[in-house]
Amino acid sequence: MSLGPALTLENRFVRLRPFSPEADGGELYTLAARAPEIFQLWSHRGPGDWVGSWIDVIRKRTIDGSMIPFAVTHPQDGA
Repeated sequence: MSLGPALTLENRFVRLRPFSPEADGGELYTLAARAPEIFQLWSHRGPGDWVGSWIDVIRKRTIDGSMIPFAVTHPQDGA
C-alpha cells in the first residue's frame, strides 16, 4: 500500500506526507547529529550508521507492504 507521491494530509496544525528516504533521510542524519543521546535511546542500537539501517528497514517494509511511511511536518514549513 502506498500513499502515492502527491497525497498530503494537512490541517492548520500538522502536515502528513509520504516519507521519502532521499528527501527526508538527510534531516534524520542532521537531527541525530544535533541530539545523539535522544536518537541513541530511540535506536536501541550500538555505534554505527543506525539511521541508514532505519531508512533501509523503512524502504524494505514499504516495498513488502507492511508499512505506510509518512513524514510529519508543520504546515508553515513548506516541506
